[in-house]
Amino acid sequence: MKNLSYKEFKKKVRNSDKKDFFKLLFVVYWITGIFGILFAFWIRFSTQVKNFFIKK
Repeated sequence: MKNLSYKEFKKKVRNSDKKDFFKLLFVVYWITGIFGILFAFWIRFSTQVKNFFIKK
Protein backbone atom coordinates (compact mmCIF):
# COMPACT_ATOMS: atom_id res chain seq x y z
CA MET A 1 0.00 0.00 0.00
CA LYS A 2 1.38 3.38 -0.95
CA ASN A 3 1.58 6.31 1.43
CA LEU A 4 -1.64 8.29 1.23
CA SER A 5 -2.04 11.99 1.88
CA TYR A 6 -4.82 13.07 4.22
CA LYS A 7 -7.08 14.04 1.29
CA GLU A 8 -6.57 10.69 -0.45
CA PHE A 9 -7.16 8.78 2.79
CA LYS A 10 -10.32 10.75 3.52
CA LYS A 11 -11.65 10.15 0.00
CA LYS A 12 -10.83 6.45 0.15
CA VAL A 13 -12.54 5.99 3.54
CA ARG A 14 -15.69 7.87 2.55
CA ASN A 15 -16.09 6.19 -0.85
CA SER A 16 -15.33 2.62 0.21
CA ASP A 17 -17.99 -0.02 0.53
CA LYS A 18 -18.43 -1.98 3.76
CA LYS A 19 -16.00 -4.79 2.84
CA ASP A 20 -13.22 -2.42 1.75
CA PHE A 21 -13.80 -0.21 4.79
CA PHE A 22 -13.14 -3.11 7.17
CA LYS A 23 -10.01 -4.08 5.23
CA LEU A 24 -8.82 -0.50 5.51
CA LEU A 25 -9.55 -0.52 9.26
CA PHE A 26 -7.38 -3.63 9.67
CA VAL A 27 -4.46 -1.97 7.88
CA VAL A 28 -4.89 1.27 9.84
CA TYR A 29 -5.05 -0.65 13.13
CA TRP A 30 -1.92 -2.60 12.26
CA ILE A 31 -0.01 0.64 11.61
CA THR A 32 -1.43 3.14 14.13
CA GLY A 33 -3.42 1.17 16.67
CA ILE A 34 -6.79 2.09 18.13
CA PHE A 35 -6.38 5.83 17.49
CA GLY A 36 -6.21 5.22 13.74
CA ILE A 37 -9.44 3.23 13.83
CA LEU A 38 -11.21 5.96 15.80
CA PHE A 39 -9.96 8.51 13.30
CA ALA A 40 -11.21 6.44 10.34
CA PHE A 41 -14.64 6.00 11.95
CA TRP A 42 -14.76 9.73 12.64
CA ILE A 43 -14.01 10.52 8.98
CA ARG A 44 -16.51 7.98 7.68
CA PHE A 45 -19.47 8.89 9.88
CA SER A 46 -18.87 12.55 10.78
CA THR A 47 -21.35 13.92 8.24
CA GLN A 48 -24.05 11.49 9.35
CA VAL A 49 -23.59 12.44 13.01
CA LYS A 50 -23.71 16.16 12.19
CA ASN A 51 -26.91 15.68 10.18
CA PHE A 52 -28.47 13.66 12.99
CA PHE A 53 -27.95 16.43 15.56
CA ILE A 54 -28.84 19.28 13.20
CA LYS A 55 -32.14 17.73 12.04
CA LYS A 56 -34.40 17.68 15.06
